[in-house]
Amino acid sequence: MLIRNLIEKDIEHCISLFIEVFNQPPWNNKWTHDVAKQFALR
Repeated sequence: MLIRNLIEKDIEHCISLFIEVFNQPPWNNKWTHDVAKQFALR
């Protein structure tokens, strides 16, 4: 396992993973890429 600081090029992968996880059970949210990106960058 490699542990390192988050860098800008990681953001898109993190957003995709966030959407994949939270848009399915048990959460069943309706995150869009734009909304998730705004949430991640605040």
